[in-house]
Amino acid sequence: MKQEKPWTLAPRARVCGVHVGRPLEWFCEDCSHCVCALCPTLGPHRGHSIHLMTDAIRHNQELMALCLKDLEERKEQEAGNRRRIEQAANDLKMHATMSKRQLSGKLAELQLQLQEEESLAKSLIDEKTRQVLEAHDQQLQSGQQKLTALETFSRRIRQIQQHSDPVQLLEVVVYGLLLPPTLIVPDARSPTWEYDSIHPGLKLPDDRPVRFDKLWQVLSRDAFLSGSHYWEVDLLHAGAGWWIGAAYSSIGRKGDSEACQLGWNRASLCPKKFDLEYWAFHKRERVPILIEDDPDCIGIFLDYEAGIISFYSVTDGMAHLHTFHCKFTEPVYPALREGSIGVCKLT
Repeated sequence: MKQEKPWTLAPRARVCGVHVGRPLEWFCEDCSHCVCALCPTLGPHRGHSIHLMTDAIRHNQELMALCLKDLEERKEQEAGNRRRIEQAANDLKMHATMSKRQLSGKLAELQLQLQEEESLAKSLIDEKTRQVLEAHDQQLQSGQQKLTALETFSRRIRQIQQHSDPVQLLEVVVYGLLLPPTLIVPDARSPTWEYDSIHPGLKLPDDRPVRFDKLWQVLSRDAFLSGSHYWEVDLLHAGAGWWIGAAYSSIGRKGDSEACQLGWNRASLCPKKFDLEYWAFHKRERVPILIEDDPDCIGIFLDYEAGIISFYSVTDGMAHLHTFHCKFTEPVYPALREGSIGVCKLT
């Protein structure tokens, strides 16, 4: 049996296809068809959910309005999402550009710092190299001076070997040769006198305000606080009397009391010549020194740690004069008194 269409649309009006001539006034919600007034009661739509077409149209328009509203909201939401994504992409691009610029700046700064560090390191290496080379040059000069001094010491020993007096020869050997040359010769030096201490009457250049004001005495500017040292004093123009020794800087300098005189206090010691007599003075104690010929040059050897300071006549060979034994507690300064006395240049 052929199924008939529920309704047909006339050119001018909508009429029911089942009930001829009946207008479409109702809407079957179950079948989603427009029907006439008879269809729900006599036709195939009996028992279905039926609504007036005007109500159904209004309801559908409301649904479509809601749908359009929802679509607009979703479109706006998607458009907002798109804008946020585009903004995030732009922000990312901008951040990437700034990061690259910052990276380039940091790298340039690091390169500059590395260049500065490289320059400083090279300068430090150059400075250290210069210092080491200077130290090597000084060692070479010192080695040459030691060789020259050893040769001088060897010549003196050869002179001593030719000494005619056996007693003096033995004394020289005992007190001279038994001293290791490395203790005497390498530290030989010419003291620089402390002009602040010199008496105006002594024949040394320059003039300073702080000095021995009564006694004709002078201390070396150099002080010895450790090690072994050797120096010589020229006596060719010393006159009838002289004092040659060593002192602490604490020796008195004002007046002419025993606290200021070389050899008459704990702060100094010295051999002394007056007229034809030779004495060794320390802490007011004196010991005679036997000398056959007046020396033209005195050699002094100091061993600070051993507490020894020895005096030698080095005019012709090396003759021992006297040795002081004491425990040094302060820096030791070479000292002179009286006459025109000079320090020999050591070579």
